[in-house]
Amino acid sequence: MNVENQTLDEIFSGWLTGRLAFRPCITYSDELDMISVIVEDCSTTEEFIKGTHLSLLRRNHEEDGKKNYVGFEVWGAKEFSTLCGLPTNGEIRVSDILIKMSEMDKLAMPAILDVAIPTLTDNHINIVHF
Repeated sequence: MNVENQTLDEIFSGWLTGRLAFRPCITYSDELDMISVIVEDCSTTEEFIKGTHLSLLRRNHEEDGKKNYVGFEVWGAKEFSTLCGLPTNGEIRVSDILIKMSEMDKLAMPAILDVAIPTLTDNHINIVHF
């Protein structure tokens, strides 16, 4: 059956029955020049780190045994990569951008070391496609 002939119930039945599980992911928006990393399926609040290219995503409802931060965003990612001499097309490791950012931006360093890098390593994700 093609998508044009499917009802909404058929299209979303896998999601509604839990057959399609959420997976941690990294995306890049060319329109926003933003890398987004999200590792949990939950509602979040964005915490901007003033004076940096970084914001953290904090879960709205704390859960026992789960980390409060479930992702982060890098604003001006391609522009920042250009300034640092990193690649701006194809695959790039998000950790490379974060390392350069921590070297150049001391305000972002604690969030990078305490939240962003562990988020990538704990979830075995690191590659984004520009």
